[in-house]
Amino acid sequence: MFTTNLRNTVQRLAVLGLSLGVMGSATILTATAVSAAEYKGQRLDGRSFEAIAFALDSEESQTAKVTFSGYQALLHFEDGSYAIVDLENAVIDDRDNITALDRRQNIQWKLDLH
Repeated sequence: MFTTNLRNTVQRLAVLGLSLGVMGSATILTATAVSAAEYKGQRLDGRSFEAIAFALDSEESQTAKVTFSGYQALLHFEDGSYAIVDLENAVIDDRDNITALDRRQNIQWKLDLH
């Protein structure tokens, strides 16, 4: 009886492992299918730039390091705070006028890359 229960448990774990492996593979494929923002035909994914970030609601500006990932960017400010923003457009025409939204804090940003 112990051997039968052990065998059943091992079989369930094998099925669970296979299921998780398939779901993980699907997640990886989905993640790689997501396109990245681009400027002049060059993908910006993983690239970082110094920038001036303007919070449009308060008209305050801060120096930030901007790192692009997919259709998002991480704004890392000098004081150690950060914001994750969704880019308004995937194709950036003007590097001095990039608009993005921080959905968590509901702040619209304008980024001016150096």
